[in-house]
Amino acid sequence: MPKKYGFRPNAAVYTCLMSTCISNGRFDLAMGLHARMVETRCRLDEKTYSTLLRGALRAGSVDQCMQLVHAALDQGGRGLLDEDLVKSVLLLIQRRHLWEEHGQHVLDRLREVGHPVKSCPDPQAQMGGARNPRRRSSGSAKASEAQ
Repeated sequence: MPKKYGFRPNAAVYTCLMSTCISNGRFDLAMGLHARMVETRCRLDEKTYSTLLRGALRAGSVDQCMQLVHAALDQGGRGLLDEDLVKSVLLLIQRRHLWEEHGQHVLDRLREVGHPVKSCPDPQAQMGGARNPRRRSSGSAKASEAQ
């Protein structure tokens, strides 16, 4: 359609198409549209990155999240990334036990550009939490020992 009618989609059009793809479980097609945007030098905006990051998080794809966060940082820094989505990406990295591979590096990049990452996941807390899953029941254990 674009060639036939001389229509050139902008970021808003691409973002709507990406959102539709993601809603229909086709994150792969949304990333294909992302690639087309890059090829045609159509500048991605904050809404486009937010849409794609939501899709990558929904798909549970750490690699796609990393690709998108790094692309946004390379393109324009912190203004293109939603703070809550960045936190969700960091939490996904932590849950997948990939902090050493991805987490610290992306956190350092975010801080370099002044992205407001107020709190970040603590990989040590996660490891400690995995060893002692629930400590709340210690009081009830003492009570049953007393009987």
